Amino acid sequence: MRVSILGAGAVAYGLAAYLAGSGHSPMLWSPSGHRTRALATGELLKATGDIAATVPVRIAKDCKDAIVNADVVVIALPAYGHKMVMDAAVPHLADGIPVIISSHCSFAALYLSKRLAERKVRLPIVVWGTTLLSGRQLGPTEVHVTTIRQKLDVATLPFSCQDQGHELCTTVFGDRFVNRDGMLAIALSNLNPQNHLGIALLNLTRMEKAEQWSQGGNVTPAVGRLIEALDAERLAIAAHFGIAVRTVKEHFS
Repeated sequence: MRVSILGAGAVAYGLAAYLAGSGHSPMLWSPSGHRTRALATGELLKATGDIAATVPVRIAKDCKDAIVNADVVVIALPAYGHKMVMDAAVPHLADGIPVIISSHCSFAALYLSKRLAERKVRLPIVVWGTTLLSGRQLGPTEVHVTTIRQKLDVATLPFSCQDQGHELCTTVFGDRFVNRDGMLAIALSNLNPQNHLGIALLNLTRMEKAEQWSQGGNVTPAVGRLIEALDAERLAIAAHFGIAVRTVKEHFS
């Protein structure tokens, strides 16, 4: 399938390498255009770590080019960039073209659905509880993939397309998706905000000193206790709405 990825960070690069290795045809769109300049000249994307491959990747000249040449669109960049990318994509999205948000924070899918409704466009919006993979960019044409997750929570808006969204994700990314009861369940299943908060807040001085360190490597017992306390709040909110979500310990296991 032709899969256009809106974003050009480590997760977007990792997804492109994963998709190319799985027989699909990925295309990257960089909102700024800076990160993909080398790839746009024909250089290959090199992935190391949990994905070891050197693959060609198509580069979109703009957002419209990415969307009109896609069977599936994936939004893969930090949450603070979601609105900007969605606003750029809305004029070009058409009925029936699925959009996957990796990963879903807050109510981004609801915002996108309302923007599309203004144009009377109907399509499934698939939301993930976290990213398929994690890693870091080593340069303009190289990414190091540190994790490929075996289980991902997923839901689809509108809810009537839940089975369609699950089938699509399985077809493109493999048998790793667990259906959840709607967008709110996915929002409450995303542990990145609480986990990153605990790690970053308690390692702030190390960050200010520009030390080189891994996130997981600095989850000390004190950091772990803070994350567990934040997790208890999230679980309480989910319980109030009658939503079943994984605990932080289940997430990491």
